[in-house]
Amino acid sequence: MAGGSGGAGGGTGGGDSLARRAWRQYLLQLQRHPLRTKMVTAGCLAGVSDSVAQKLSGYQKIEKRRLLLKMVRLLNDFLFLFLNHCWCRCEAFVCGY
Repeated sequence: MAGGSGGAGGGTGGGDSLARRAWRQYLLQLQRHPLRTKMVTAGCLAGVSDSVAQKLSGYQKIEKRRLLLKMVRLLNDFLFLFLNHCWCRCEAFVCGY
């Protein structure tokens, strides 16, 4: 994925907005550490989406226990994903893919 500025200029050449700097940093991390960045992104999106779903469904207060269980389940998935990633890399090295 190429990390360009994406979009027409129009700024005065001053400082970038916080969102633009955060996006560039995200793309940089995605290039340097793709697996870790994707795992953290998925965890953040899962937590935010569950919180929004709880609010939209009428909960007065966000259930922290439910959110914690979702995060623990995600951690388990991330561990499996990481081990699977390592296994595939080792297999490619040994088999010469």
